[in-house]
Amino acid sequence: MGRLLYEESLSYKGYLIIPFVFGKADNYEIYSYKLLSEIGYTSKFHKVENPAQIYGSSVSNILDIAKEHIDQNSELVSEGDYFKNRYVYRNSLIIIYREEGKYFYDHYPPDSLNNIAAPKIFTSEYECLSWIKQGLDSLHVGAGSGRWGTRGPHSPKGVGIRGNREMGRWGERFHPATHTPYTLVSSQIS
Repeated sequence: MGRLLYEESLSYKGYLIIPFVFGKADNYEIYSYKLLSEIGYTSKFHKVENPAQIYGSSVSNILDIAKEHIDQNSELVSEGDYFKNRYVYRNSLIIIYREEGKYFYDHYPPDSLNNIAAPKIFTSEYECLSWIKQGLDSLHVGAGSGRWGTRGPHSPKGVGIRGNREMGRWGERFHPATHTPYTLVSSQIS
């Protein structure tokens, strides 16, 4: 399996559908998917690879296959979009969530659904994203900040994933007073 295509992910009925290239046949890519559930391991589909056991010929095709499987088999009734605040940076997936005025995050590396987020609390989404970006940038140049942990989930209730369906970029596009993005314009941060 290659890297997970987080920038193509889709939030759907309490799940995050994450496509990836499963393999190639006659120079055509074959797609599969993995799922994250908003209720974590309480769901039988959390971190499961392709429970439909059907593969696709394109990203849109595999997303449709996954949605159909969720429609037919999901035990969830989602009341919101827990994956809406998600970002891709250096091919990693970052999901930000807020609980009781505090910000937490989940961080998934490019090739696995192992949450490697540090157990840290932030006062704003901007502060959280800036801290994550600084850490990933330092790892990218080989500096290694030493602050990255391997525990998760980090919700005080132990619930797990939270967030939003929009992918976006952070940094220069944040409002200076509220630290909220004007618009989420890109799924890849350069």
